[in-house]
Amino acid sequence: MATRAFEFIRRPVRRILKSRSERKLVRGIKVLDTAPTSLLDNVEWLEGTIRSIGLKYLPPPYEECYGLDARYMNFHGDGLFQIPRQFAKFLSLVAMHRPTTFIEIGTNNGWSACVAAAYLRRFNPDFELTTIDIVDHFSAWPRVARLLPLKFVVGKTSDDYAGKAFDTCFIDGDHSLAWVDRDFRNVGQHARVCAFHDINDSLTDINDGAGSRTHWNALKASLSDSSTLTEILDHTQSRSVMGIGIFTRRD
Repeated sequence: MATRAFEFIRRPVRRILKSRSERKLVRGIKVLDTAPTSLLDNVEWLEGTIRSIGLKYLPPPYEECYGLDARYMNFHGDGLFQIPRQFAKFLSLVAMHRPTTFIEIGTNNGWSACVAAAYLRRFNPDFELTTIDIVDHFSAWPRVARLLPLKFVVGKTSDDYAGKAFDTCFIDGDHSLAWVDRDFRNVGQHARVCAFHDINDSLTDINDGAGSRTHWNALKASLSDSSTLTEILDHTQSRSVMGIGIFTRRD
């Protein structure tokens, strides 16, 4: 009975903490919506805004993957599962191309999609971001659906968009080598800008041999003549965590 009573108490507490973190997300969206245009190209400002929105809570010892950015976790709440500097640099690079369409493969909790949509629409009023996942973990969706140029599609994979050309593609779904390659062949290769998450993440070695990293390293050799390659590996403690690899097709 004591254990059940404790769980009964913990559930409302978790809901309160999640609600607080979602309010931070909404405030962050409004900051990105209203910031002076002079700030939008400032990577340090964008990094600080991402930190203020907060990172996904990870229990010990996993929070160490964030390095010094662990202090920005939303305590027992949702947040971006990103290294703030990496994601800020990525969005800043994408913004240079003023995209109209963007697809994210792998929504997870949806926070990265929210920040990307709020930021990138400042550079193109016709911008729309589509984020897809086979399952729904986007608990903040009801709170942000009307605030953003964001389309959330559940139960779909890149197979459902095969051959469709988006201005930007962000591959962050199933990290197995087979699915990273499939996502690239279905959608990524048709995009002007194609990015892969976790190209430098030593933690994925534990699970499936780091499919994102293996695929990225293979593609670098084959696409270097036709695309500009960018690797964003920033980490406050210089660890091999996450990382974003980007191909920008040359016209």
